[in-house]
Amino acid sequence: MSILKGIMHHWNKTKNDYDVIHPETDYKKITDWNEGIVATLASTALGGLVNTLTSDSLLATMIQKVLTATGVKYNIAQNGYLCFGSLFGGLIIQWGIVIQPTTNKEVTRTITMPISASAIIVAVCSCETYSCQAAIGPSYRTGSSFTYRQQAWTNGDVWSDWIVVCK
Repeated sequence: MSILKGIMHHWNKTKNDYDVIHPETDYKKITDWNEGIVATLASTALGGLVNTLTSDSLLATMIQKVLTATGVKYNIAQNGYLCFGSLFGGLIIQWGIVIQPTTNKEVTRTITMPISASAIIVAVCSCETYSCQAAIGPSYRTGSSFTYRQQAWTNGDVWSDWIVVCK
């Protein structure tokens, strides 16, 4: 059986000559990934990339145009949305908070979403008080709003949180 062995030469500027490195025994000399190379790459390349993407650079502009062209848009607010566009089959997540008065009875509430959708897949609504419950039926969903039934055992304002997954 024959074994192929390799020898590497490394220029040593102190001796002004080549050092012979045997990979089988001197592997620590050639695998300085822990602090040397990785730290250098992280500090130079990643810092530059973050600066490039957060500026008005050509790369940042191109990425923005690609996301816009594929339909990605968002509004991160109390009542907001995140459209993933064609990258994820037109998936949209919308959310919000509604503060409505109640008078100790069961009422039907309609919530208009920030943007219209072609179909609501899931709609969830909850009340932020122990004396209230909310339920959403599938027949109460349209492309731009949904209706839920709210039953409260108190008078005053009731906060309702909602989230909708649609497309």
